[in-house]
Amino acid sequence: MSNKFGEQYYDLTLNALRVVAGLLFMTHGGQKLFGWFGAESSFTAFWPFGVAGVLEFFGGLAIALGLFPRYVAFVVAGEMAVTFFWRSRRSTASSGSSSGRRAAGAGRSRRGSGVGCRRRGADASGERGHTDR
Repeated sequence: MSNKFGEQYYDLTLNALRVVAGLLFMTHGGQKLFGWFGAESSFTAFWPFGVAGVLEFFGGLAIALGLFPRYVAFVVAGEMAVTFFWRSRRSTASSGSSSGRRAAGAGRSRRGSGVGCRRRGADASGERGHTDR
């Protein structure tokens, strides 16, 4: 055999990668459209979740079946890029500074809540012991 290692499986692995990527897109589209795979419910709003669900489900089906996979992958990858930038913009705009989080109702700061720190005068069992003041 004069072939390099793996050349005989090259086409097979590319087809397997294409089918798996298509199935992954289909599962995400199925979550949005039909409420599959642990989704709370299907989305009733057409924009933007309905469009994303249609693109992901039917685009994933086309990719898995090998129907114009380059063109469909380009469109679906564009949809995912738009979703990434929309979601990242929303998360950075809502996080803000610590004072902005408190003003938005995120709760008390960790310093004053007593979470993760022992109270003064408490022993290991949590009982209040004698303190020297």
